[in-house]
Amino acid sequence: MNRSYSQFSTFALCPRKHVLGRKYESKVKATALAEGDIFHLCLGKMYAQGDADAGLEVFKVTREQYLKDAKEGGASTESIERMIVKFASLEAMLKAYREKIFPGDMARYDILAVEKSFDIKVARGLRLRGYVDGIWRDKSSGVRFIMEHKYKTSHEEDLMHLDLQVSLYTAAMIEEYGPLPTFYNVALKPQNRMKKNETHHDFVTRIYTDVTEKMTGFLYSPGDFACDRFVRKTYSRGKTELKAAIDQITSMDRVMRRVEKHPELAWRNVGDHCLWLCSFRPVCIDEDPMDVNRLYELKQRMEPKKESV
Repeated sequence: MNRSYSQFSTFALCPRKHVLGRKYESKVKATALAEGDIFHLCLGKMYAQGDADAGLEVFKVTREQYLKDAKEGGASTESIERMIVKFASLEAMLKAYREKIFPGDMARYDILAVEKSFDIKVARGLRLRGYVDGIWRDKSSGVRFIMEHKYKTSHEEDLMHLDLQVSLYTAAMIEEYGPLPTFYNVALKPQNRMKKNETHHDFVTRIYTDVTEKMTGFLYSPGDFACDRFVRKTYSRGKTELKAAIDQITSMDRVMRRVEKHPELAWRNVGDHCLWLCSFRPVCIDEDPMDVNRLYELKQRMEPKKESV
């Protein structure tokens, strides 16, 4: 059985969503996930090519494709407007990142790999597959580390010693690199709202100005740093944490296999995530064939999705 971190994360959040996700592919892009996906894509392009403008170019192309897919998929006007606002915020953040963070990184670090894949055996009959955002090396010290890019509302420092993703990715890289530390590269989403009659360009400019003004006095430094919208922290894992993570996913895998074999056993974990994260809410209770045909594509093969990083 091949698993990814995203599968374990989804199952932990809601087993019912995991089951539905194995059956259906949404015809409409999940607007709550588009920001993070595009942030990863843009930073990956920036560092792969050593060119921040390449990241912004792929942002523009990808944003338009998301909007096109949403319109053709029947997304509501309200949903599309929310997507536009989120992308405007992301565009402003990418521009601030290009100016304040990226030049320092390129001067300080060697980018050894972008979207580094892994495929490791973690237990009998269970393999973990996925991608880390990057493997970097400090030009001064020679220290290598895993780079993980995040675009989210807040960074909960007190929870990071329990973070499963950091543990699994550390374990995944051990065979090739040894126990690497992880750089968590976090961009915190702006909470600005678009004003009535404000153009997209003006909204982007306003957010960008707000972000850069709050970063006045910010001096880039290698290693950890924190400012109003950007946080970078280093985390490491020892043998105890790695064993706990492997034990956890091995135990989860046993439950997941049973639920996948008997989907009627899947339970619903209802919460705020149902409102902003789940694209299967319309068919969560009753998989009405009309709603299924209108909103989803039936998957032909039940295979784990590519890891979302």
